[in-house]
Amino acid sequence: MNKMIFVSLAIFSLFLNADYTKKKHSHKHDHGAHVHGSGNLNIAFDQLNGKAEFKSSADSIIGFEHEAKTDKQKTQLKLQTEKFEKAVPKMVIFSEDLNCTWQKEKIEVQRNPSEKNHSDFVASFKVTCAKTPLNSSLKINFFEFKKIKDLDITVLVDTVQKSAEYKGKPIIFQIK
Repeated sequence: MNKMIFVSLAIFSLFLNADYTKKKHSHKHDHGAHVHGSGNLNIAFDQLNGKAEFKSSADSIIGFEHEAKTDKQKTQLKLQTEKFEKAVPKMVIFSEDLNCTWQKEKIEVQRNPSEKNHSDFVASFKVTCAKTPLNSSLKINFFEFKKIKDLDITVLVDTVQKSAEYKGKPIIFQIK
């Protein structure tokens, strides 16, 4: 069961990383490994157990990309990371009757060693629901992080795959 989730997310990551790279090269302000304000959200379910992975430029979540050196920057990094962890279930909302719970697996800033002032904010969560998300709705609204303007979303539940794009305004789509 978990193997299917990981295989599905690996496949999504390959396709979305290719799309992310394509967007990077077509973006007017090339920022190296990523585009500010853009990101990916991948969610895969095998029955009632799912995994959600998020990736964006660190600037979009933390407010800067360089290594936190001052006390103020370290505090900002800590607070924004905690804010993201708490906000995810309010920004990625499954139908209430599914009774989904979120559990953090990992949240980190990944530094690009060849470009010291560019880094990505990466998070993964385990999502467990009392009912299958199939034939339900999903609402996405990254209102807590206004710098997120373009989020490519892919959801896989059993054999159903859906894609959507968040453009800074709430979206609701059906998982059917």
